[in-house]
Amino acid sequence: MPRARVTPRTLAEFSLVGGPVLSPDGRTVVYTVTRLNFSKNRYETRLEWMDLRTRERVVLWSDPERRVGGPVFWSRDGKMLYFTLPDARKKKRTVLMRLRMDRPGEPEKVLDPRGSIVSAQWNPDGTQLVLVVSRKNKKTGKEEGPRPTVKEIAHLFHKLDTAGYLQDTREDIVLVDVEKKKSRTLFRGTAPSMIHNAVFRADGRGVLFAGNLDEDAHLDWKVHLYALPLYGGTPTRILEWPGSIGALFPLEDAIYFVGDDRHKGFATSTHLWRFRPGEAPEDLLGDLDRSIGNTLNSDVRGGGGHSVVWDGQTRRFVFRVQDGPRSLLMRLDPATGARETLNIPVGSVEGVSAEAGRVVISFMTFTTPAELYEVREDRKRLRPLTRFNEEVVRRYRFREPLSFSYTASDGEVLEGFVLPPRFFRKDRKYPVVLEIHGGPRTTYGYAFIHEFHLLTQEGFAVVFLNPRGSAGFGEDYAYAVTRHYGERDYQDLMEGLEAALQTFSFLDPERVGVTGGSYGGFMTNWIVGHTDRFRAAVTQRSISNFLSFYGTSDIGWLFALEEVGGLPWDLLEEFWKRSPIRYAPRVKTPLLIIHSEEDYRCPVEQADQLFTALKVLGKEVHYLRFEGESHELSRSGKPLNRERRLQAIVQWFQRYLKEEA
Repeated sequence: MPRARVTPRTLAEFSLVGGPVLSPDGRTVVYTVTRLNFSKNRYETRLEWMDLRTRERVVLWSDPERRVGGPVFWSRDGKMLYFTLPDARKKKRTVLMRLRMDRPGEPEKVLDPRGSIVSAQWNPDGTQLVLVVSRKNKKTGKEEGPRPTVKEIAHLFHKLDTAGYLQDTREDIVLVDVEKKKSRTLFRGTAPSMIHNAVFRADGRGVLFAGNLDEDAHLDWKVHLYALPLYGGTPTRILEWPGSIGALFPLEDAIYFVGDDRHKGFATSTHLWRFRPGEAPEDLLGDLDRSIGNTLNSDVRGGGGHSVVWDGQTRRFVFRVQDGPRSLLMRLDPATGARETLNIPVGSVEGVSAEAGRVVISFMTFTTPAELYEVREDRKRLRPLTRFNEEVVRRYRFREPLSFSYTASDGEVLEGFVLPPRFFRKDRKYPVVLEIHGGPRTTYGYAFIHEFHLLTQEGFAVVFLNPRGSAGFGEDYAYAVTRHYGERDYQDLMEGLEAALQTFSFLDPERVGVTGGSYGGFMTNWIVGHTDRFRAAVTQRSISNFLSFYGTSDIGWLFALEEVGGLPWDLLEEFWKRSPIRYAPRVKTPLLIIHSEEDYRCPVEQADQLFTALKVLGKEVHYLRFEGESHELSRSGKPLNRERRLQAIVQWFQRYLKEEA
């Protein structure tokens, strides 16, 4: 059977499997399946249930107008399934729903919190829930006639990419009696607050939550641990922490949490910690120079999924770890400290669930979008549970990348990848696109990237690398870019590209282009200002000027402080030195700029400045400015906009990298 042609709309053929959640007895699992609908220009998600013994599947919820989002979880006895849906009237709010799993029927509404449910956790006996709810402050008074349209901003952290402006948003901690369907607010946050999650204490007599209630919380984004009585009142800070705190696990012997102490800034590995009040937290993974989580790049993710889970029956934590270009799956006994790596293939663990000794993951490879698998230790392999994408993968027969190693000029040995054109002959030469990932602390590896396969369909070879600054290779490797942007990372990319050109004879060294987004966009801007090695470039959602980025990005004041090394008024020359726009007069490479108007991470003014500078200087530049999109355009933007973006990238490289160009 001939291979089908990969196009931007091939995205609509994938079923994007998300977040598995096992039932308490480990016999069944629920998960989400998302599809792109180009005709309606939207995403559609359904909620499914599966019996792990028979693999019988049932669709629990499917409504193209209301996507399942937020927490999905079981009751303690496994008789009920709870999930959140957008409010039918106000889509930015969510309502808590539940389904009886012992008999078919329609879901019933448990609670309308008049906000968005961020997290949910049971008390020990399963009768109450504690929620974190993001709410808008109520407007007081009624005004007649026209009113001014103005945002009144009083806080440093007043906007967030994909979420919008937060100046009147707060996070509350809410206690819910599920049988009576009644709730009361235990604590009202400030606007904008920093409450990340809330859980019951192990004895159920109080609530713990991670956040920061200080007036200047957003100056450094530190997250602390607080205790709150069940009757409400003033929270007590029980742990002052220098970094971040994510998931919380209050067990009988201690409080366990996922976090980092920021000793290497944003390059610090995320580990699992044990905390007993009155004692210093203990890093349970201190000898592991890797980070919990998944930093592999992909543009076909289904969403949801946990990085760390606790299996109460085996008394073990199960978690995913980023190890270079692949994921590891590990298990830890906190009582003994014994750690083991579970046997899984090379690929990307997207989500983890563990109950009653059973482990289920969502897992993808470079050639296969995510499916559900059971981890079968007795057989040392994964047991497939879903096969949604099997026919699509068979029809397209996506290529595996070719790996190679090269020695950088400082002696470090690095690994790179080349994805050949889908149809190629070894005696021919093909144009090359160097792809640069974002972050900088993300990773290229064995996860599915539709964009790469599209480029190879169009006759390009794709070179992708993990330069210094990338995640998955240890803290020192990730930290190397800090305060040194455009130095060793630039050399790693250029040296890796040349090594690939020398290693693979089918790569044409005379027809090479470069593209990347976010940090990859920054580096694309940097490259075209420092070399004319490339025939064409596409910069996406990029940083061009660190000076203005500092004051306009949703996280600029902290990111630039850490990554550049100080404050712009103290280090004016350093900020300007690290800004690609400084080198605009040197640019000779034709440049396509792609940016989103509602990108608050790398604000659209970054693209405006670069375009203006290059136009004034008479350079060859074109600009695509996407309306209504955020920093996530390439991963979760509206389907038609994603299609237009991909078309533009292909057309730009076709224009400049074809043989007659």
